[in-house]
Amino acid sequence: MFENLEIFLDDRADSLDRWCRKRFAFLPPDIRAELDTWIGLLRHGTSRRRPRARSTVVTLLRPVLPFLTEYGGKYTTLRQVTRDDLTTWLTNRYHRAYEASALRSLFGTLKAERLIFSNPMHGIKGGRIPTTIPASLTTEEVEEIAQAALQDPDLRVVVALSGIHALAALQIRTLLLDQVDLAECRLDPESLNRPLDEYTAKAITDYLDHRRGRWPDSTNPHLLISRNTATTTSAVGALWLDKLVKLLPVGLDRLRQDRILEEALASGAEPLHLAHGLDGQIEQLWLKPLNDGTFSIACIPLRVYGLALGDRVLLSEDDEVNEVVGLSWHRVLRMLMPNPDPKRLIEATARIKHEIDSVGLLSEWSGDRHVAIDVPPQTTPSQLFDVMQREVAEARAFWEWADAMPFSAPR
Repeated sequence: MFENLEIFLDDRADSLDRWCRKRFAFLPPDIRAELDTWIGLLRHGTSRRRPRARSTVVTLLRPVLPFLTEYGGKYTTLRQVTRDDLTTWLTNRYHRAYEASALRSLFGTLKAERLIFSNPMHGIKGGRIPTTIPASLTTEEVEEIAQAALQDPDLRVVVALSGIHALAALQIRTLLLDQVDLAECRLDPESLNRPLDEYTAKAITDYLDHRRGRWPDSTNPHLLISRNTATTTSAVGALWLDKLVKLLPVGLDRLRQDRILEEALASGAEPLHLAHGLDGQIEQLWLKPLNDGTFSIACIPLRVYGLALGDRVLLSEDDEVNEVVGLSWHRVLRMLMPNPDPKRLIEATARIKHEIDSVGLLSEWSGDRHVAIDVPPQTTPSQLFDVMQREVAEARAFWEWADAMPFSAPR
């Protein structure tokens, strides 16, 4: 309000400017000016380029810092950097693919702005990162889940809602009694109105008997209640659900993924190869064929840029994604923890999974260090951002938006 009245002027130093001054103070003036041009275009964009979030800018700057540290003392301007310099420096780098991607963005921008004569990164490949394919639960895991569910009526309902109806943790916690119609065998979370199978109906019926016996006077409108919420109208908390599912051999995200994978196969979704995640990479995506000859992306891309869940695409003759023809306006938020301390990794992964479940977002993991999160339109998971930013700020992780670069079809 005071700013609008021109009474108050916020003259605090920009946090990213402070970050850059601290880390790039050693650079010669010309290199620093060239770097600032790149940073400025990343932050503020152009008529053809969308501005990037602070976290995305930092994610690109971190991989460039080691190169500038080594060569900032040898040269006075980035015009002096040669292709041999870059290939030699990248040869034995542990995170070569990410550093090559960031350096390509830097030198590509400088070439486009005519600050260097040629792009020394042109044609230099960044290498590959191993890809993963979604896997179904094993027979042993299914049997363990079934046995665990038999021991607890609360857990049996959660297993049914996640493993059969693919509901996210937030949807399970906030499901209302009014959204369950046992007489008509319908389940209506968030107006989805789906049929209620026999297993889930029996699980909910048994749970309601258990609930009435333990909390006969509870007026809580939610299906699942606990000792702490029985006398309130609040939903059970994420910690309550986390503790409950520790009895399972897999987490809710894996259980839900298994169901989504089964539905994808049943509906005709096919795994197809896609180039250009980072240079030289091929990522396998699940695509669902549509009636008009296009395909809908039925997974969350872990490595490719410019694609998101629900986007419509065309394929080439080689069954590779060739063109994006329709946007779902979903975004993909990705995070990589390259080489963390094992204890810190467990703690960070638990915090991130907890926040993902709390907000009710979809996610896909590649191992336990790399995650891609689907962020639907009009969704701002600020607490998740805070958790991830903490890892980035302490130099334990990188994160980025998948739309930081447009989709590029293989050539």
